[in-house]
Amino acid sequence: MELKTITSRRLWFGLVFGLVSSVAMLFATKPEPQAALLEHWSVQVNLAVVDQANVIPVDRVVGRLKPARRANLSFEVQGRIVERLTEPGVRVERGQPLARLASGDMQDRLDEAQAQYQLEKEAIRRDRELLSLAERNTILQRAEVDRLSKLTAKALTSKSQVDAARQAQIQLEAEEARLRHSVRTATARLALRKTQLNQAKRDLERATLRAPFAGTVNSFEVEVGDYVTLDQSITEIVDLNSLDLYVEVRGVTIDSLELDKILRVTIGDKAVPGRLHAVQYDPDPSTFTHALRIRLSDHRARPGTLATVELPGAALNDALTVPVSAVASAYGKTFVLRYSDGILRREPVVLGPRVGDVQVVQEGLKKGDRVVAGDLAGLEEGQRVEGLVETS
Repeated sequence: MELKTITSRRLWFGLVFGLVSSVAMLFATKPEPQAALLEHWSVQVNLAVVDQANVIPVDRVVGRLKPARRANLSFEVQGRIVERLTEPGVRVERGQPLARLASGDMQDRLDEAQAQYQLEKEAIRRDRELLSLAERNTILQRAEVDRLSKLTAKALTSKSQVDAARQAQIQLEAEEARLRHSVRTATARLALRKTQLNQAKRDLERATLRAPFAGTVNSFEVEVGDYVTLDQSITEIVDLNSLDLYVEVRGVTIDSLELDKILRVTIGDKAVPGRLHAVQYDPDPSTFTHALRIRLSDHRARPGTLATVELPGAALNDALTVPVSAVASAYGKTFVLRYSDGILRREPVVLGPRVGDVQVVQEGLKKGDRVVAGDLAGLEEGQRVEGLVETS
């Protein structure tokens, strides 16, 4: 029994010794570690050279097309609507009737004014004839007074007869003076009657509302039977054949604009010429912007359509320029990455206007500097770059 135990232990120790020897042999014969060869990836960037150029900034402003002519019509006299002669969407010509008021009273006032005018003309003609007769009667009466006065001096007539003749002379002279005044003021009185007649005619004409220009009825706000007052909105007429583009711009933009200047207007994918028709030089007090109205000479659009106008600004001579893609922003600051001896430097810049794909730089760079032209997101301050490709 003891012999078996001793033999088992020897076998176990032999097995352990063999295992330890094998492990030691493996550690003794393991290969030396070798340095791993890692491929080095270099960063290549495109550069742009800061240059000087003469630049004309263009401000692109979006506005809405509106009819060039629009009239909100109302009656100049009050009354009841008896005829409505058109509907929204109907094309009307200049002077075409749109609505009518009851005009019986106005016609009566016109007839009365016409009669008064004719009576005044006849009265003036009568007074002129009476004045001529009065002047002759006065001459005759004066001669009669002189004759009676001479007879009285010779005691051939009584003094009472002379006094009666003189009284008749005074009456004739008074009538002559009245008629002379009537004739002298005839022109003014006739003009007054003519004014009343003309006013009555105009009031009767105003009972019919007419289109002030050829256009399209845009709205109609009353019906037959409605009583309308002075200046109450009745209908709106718009001229769809001529459109204006309304935009609002900053004060720096209008400094280089002149009336009648031809501008480029884009409607959808079509460019058409437009003429600067009106400028609001005094800005809106709430927005501090200036309204512009641009008259389109050729269009195929409807009112309300959005359009873009290109407004050229004042020319910038020898301005420093970089590609727009070279400019980035972070934490409210604008910068570029300037390349110097293989190192990128972040340079804060002050920007001017943008013209297409070109950005004007006012401060922060000088002519000849090289800046990264794009893909700035993966680059950092102080980063070394290789494989540079120069681009213009």
